[in-house]
Amino acid sequence: MRISYQQTKRDAYLMKSLSTYGMLGSSHIKNHFFGGIARTTVLRRLRLLESKGLIKRVMGLESQELLWMLTTKGGREMRVTIPKTHWSKNMLEHDYLLVDLRLNLEVSGIAHSWMPEHLIRSEIFRKHGAKDIHERIVPDGLIGIQVNGKNESVALELELNLKNQTRIKKTLHRYISKGGFYALWYVAPKLSILSSVWKQWQICGGLKSKVKFYGSLLQEIVESPPKARLLGTKPVLTLGESWIMKAVPLGAHGVSRQKVKTTNQNNLITDSNQTPILTSPP
Repeated sequence: MRISYQQTKRDAYLMKSLSTYGMLGSSHIKNHFFGGIARTTVLRRLRLLESKGLIKRVMGLESQELLWMLTTKGGREMRVTIPKTHWSKNMLEHDYLLVDLRLNLEVSGIAHSWMPEHLIRSEIFRKHGAKDIHERIVPDGLIGIQVNGKNESVALELELNLKNQTRIKKTLHRYISKGGFYALWYVAPKLSILSSVWKQWQICGGLKSKVKFYGSLLQEIVESPPKARLLGTKPVLTLGESWIMKAVPLGAHGVSRQKVKTTNQNNLITDSNQTPILTSPP
């Protein structure tokens, strides 16, 4: 039996959003695209889009939640690009949480622009080819902010564990030696992870770097982004009262004309007022 299908505005918006985010979980789609609609109805619609070859499911999360991504056919129909066609099973949890983090920051109004890792990597390939790609800085996300009237960029790294300390050291060395960012912002599920990365940052010579270092707990951002602490500010500020709240689009996405209140630089860590980043209990 052939299932009839008529595309709705919601379908189009969802598929264009899948192009923007790369993938979305069923819960993301229900909460942000089908507010107030039963989960069974949402899944039925997703399966219909899947049956028409417009989207496809990605499986492998520990929670068993289904993930959805745009197909080549869906991209052609929406006239959008498909940013990523393959998701590593080893990185699936990380990438899902990264999308969840991004949505929470955007919905709360904290992040006004976001360039994900796969687009950053694509831009590097476009400009420089594959040469020395492994030695270049490719953060999990790049966020635009404004400090004292000047557009800056914050590199975000989501660290779920400390199994690969060598990789973390190499990453920190690249930020310190090559710079080019206003700040490096680590987000992790545990305070111990942030403390360990902070210690490595000091060992690597980060206190002498022009790049500032900040840390936040993932759960605090998920529960309430404006109330999440930005560890590394002095005294410790929340995201809602710090510079990250003054986010503006990156140059690639245009320049915001909104009036932006600048940050009190005395609240930011410098070489002269440096203090342990994680002195507060979780």
